[in-house]
Amino acid sequence: MDAIRVDHIIEKGSRKKIAERPLADAVKDLNLPLHEINTFTGWSPPKFQEPPYDANLVITVSFGLFVPPRILKGARFGGLNVHPSLLPEFTGVTLQTLHSEKIDHGIVLKQTPSPGFEVPPPPSFNPLEVVQPDPQYATLFQRIQEESSKMLVDGIRNRVYLPPLSEVGWSKAPSEEENLRRAPKIQDEDAHIDWATWTADDIHLRQRILGNVWSRATPVGSERTDNSSIRLKFTRPMPIADQPWVKPCLQMPPGCPYFAAHRSLSRMIGYDSALVVNTCDGKILNIKEMIPENEGPQNPMGPSIRLDLIEETSLKGRNGRKEWTFWKYIEPLH
Repeated sequence: MDAIRVDHIIEKGSRKKIAERPLADAVKDLNLPLHEINTFTGWSPPKFQEPPYDANLVITVSFGLFVPPRILKGARFGGLNVHPSLLPEFTGVTLQTLHSEKIDHGIVLKQTPSPGFEVPPPPSFNPLEVVQPDPQYATLFQRIQEESSKMLVDGIRNRVYLPPLSEVGWSKAPSEEENLRRAPKIQDEDAHIDWATWTADDIHLRQRILGNVWSRATPVGSERTDNSSIRLKFTRPMPIADQPWVKPCLQMPPGCPYFAAHRSLSRMIGYDSALVVNTCDGKILNIKEMIPENEGPQNPMGPSIRLDLIEETSLKGRNGRKEWTFWKYIEPLH
């Protein structure tokens, strides 16, 4: 092996973030050439100082980008893709060739035998605790990582990329194809909270799988449209809140964040764990952190007040000698 190329992954949006890949550190430790690029446009693989002067095999691992045909055709043996899968119909690893025109249409050269790895059942969790990563799935993910590395190394050592190529992928019998569960590509809309139908468990599940979930909020005097509303991203898990004012809380509609205050709003901006929201199944979630459009992560009280998203209500609550006034969002999140 003479060189490895590692790409920086650029996050879309106004703020660009570069995420280091673990492979980059390994390459540096081995003193191998490292080529960091943001796009394939205008870039060509380097020439080596000794024969063969051109790269003869391109390897991608959880790459996520389409390798241009000009680069694949320039490699004598084309390319290989290590493709781990956590889909319900197949949980395992596939080593396949890189197709020059379509993603995931190569020849399967090695694959985890059917029916794949056993998937553990969904975990049970205490709703009063912050949603934590599932250790069972972490173990499964580690197993897939190890299997991916082993399959790639074995495939290269056994030269499965040399012609004639042999297709070894398995599939269901033709009679079972119609019952095959198709996995749609995850879209941004899959993380868009539907407060009318998503239960607290649904929200926790989406946060566990997708990481961030989001909704839109309507400022004072604005119409409830995408152009005038503000997108809010919820980046931290939202545990079930323990609120002493049950009756006033239950009067709030699902998806309408609120809080109770016995002090001025300016003093509430930095107050942690104050903003909560009801779900359609009668649970109360504690909003720990949010990212308004074009801003960074912050305590949710700050943007809720600063962006004119809240209004005072006539609801009151009492905790000891203190009377609390309830404030809520102008409209439910949408």
